[in-house]
Amino acid sequence: MGIGSNNFLIDIPEIPTNCNFWMIRTNNGLFFNEFITKHYISIGWNAIKKNTFPLSKPQKESMENYIKDKYKTSVPGLAINKCEKFCFNLKKGDIAVITGKEEIAFAIIGDYYEENSERFTEQLEIDTNDKISKGLRQNIIECPYCKRRKIDIISIISNREEINPYLYKALLLNKHSLSSLNQYSDTILSSCYDIYLWKGTLSFSFKVQTRDNINAVVLSNFICSFTSLLKNIDEKDISVKIALHSPGDIILQVGNWFSNSSNYLWIFVILMALFGGKMGGVEFPSIWNVIKYFIDRYDNQTTKQLNEEKLRLENEKLQEEINLLKTDDDKHKQINKDTQCLSQASATLDIKPISDQIINIDAIISEMENNNK
Repeated sequence: MGIGSNNFLIDIPEIPTNCNFWMIRTNNGLFFNEFITKHYISIGWNAIKKNTFPLSKPQKESMENYIKDKYKTSVPGLAINKCEKFCFNLKKGDIAVITGKEEIAFAIIGDYYEENSERFTEQLEIDTNDKISKGLRQNIIECPYCKRRKIDIISIISNREEINPYLYKALLLNKHSLSSLNQYSDTILSSCYDIYLWKGTLSFSFKVQTRDNINAVVLSNFICSFTSLLKNIDEKDISVKIALHSPGDIILQVGNWFSNSSNYLWIFVILMALFGGKMGGVEFPSIWNVIKYFIDRYDNQTTKQLNEEKLRLENEKLQEEINLLKTDDDKHKQINKDTQCLSQASATLDIKPISDQIINIDAIISEMENNNK
C-alpha cells in the first residue's frame, strides 16, 4: 500500500487477510543456509510426491507400510500427513518461519515444484540421513529432498536475543518438521515488519535496543505521545503489547484502520518525529519544519477539496468543517510538544530505526526543495 496514491510519502506493507503462518525446520540448521541462499524450503520423504494424493484408505495403508519399511519410522502416517500439508495446505503468499541452529528467517512462500526425481531419489535421501546420523558433517551436505517451494526472504534474525521470547519459546517446544503457527501471527508479523496492515489493524513494531532498566515514565511518555499524535482516532481502537526484556519490543496497534485512514498524515508525523534524522543517510536541519510543512500542505489540500464541494452543494456543515480544519498556532505547539516528547523517549529507549523503504526521504527532500525555489 503506497500512500503515493493519496499524494503522500510513506509505503506500508499490507498482509493478505487469508495469510497463514508455518514453521519449517532445517534438520537442526544443516540445510538453513541452502534454503536461504537458494530461496526455497523443502520437506523429506521423497517416496511421496504431489501426485501421490489423494489416497484412498487402502492406498494410505499401503503407503504407510512402505514408508515404515523404507525409512524405518514408527510414525509413517505423520510423514504422509506432513507431505500432503506441504503440497496442498501451504499457499502462495503464506509466511514461513525457517528455523536454523541459532537463527530464524522469515519468508513469503511461493509456488510448489519438484526437483529432478532421477537425482533426488529415495536412496539419496536415506544415504544423506545416514551420514547425518553418523555425524559426518565435515563436508557440506546438500539437501536431498525433492518436494520444494520457492520463497522470498523478508528478514533474518541471527541474534537469539532479538527473537521475541514468546515466539522463541513456541519454536523451541515444537519439534515437528512442519507445523502451523497461526496462533503466533501477530508475533511473527511484528518480527517481519516494522509497520504493517493486516485484517484492518495497523501495527507498529518498535525494537527497544537499550540494555538498561526501562524507566516507567519514559515508557509512558513514549506511548502517550504516540497516542496523542493519532488525531481523530477513537481511543478504544488503540492498543499496546509489550515484551520488554531490555532489549525487547513495543507493539502499538490501531484497529478499525480503514475508517481511520485519513490519519496517514499523523503516521507520517510520528515516523518523522522518531526516525526522520536517521533514515536514508539524511540529517534534516529541523524535523519540525518538515512536519509542519506537510501538516500545512494536508490542511490546504483538504480545505480546497471541501471548498469545491461547498460551492457545488452550498452545504453549511462543510463550512463548519472548513473552519475547524486549519491547524492553528495552539495546535501546532501541541503537536510540536508531542513530537519532541516522542523523540526524546525514543532516544532514551534506543528505538531501532525502521526500514528506509517506509518513508520516501528522497521525495520529501525533492518536494521541499522545489517548494523553496
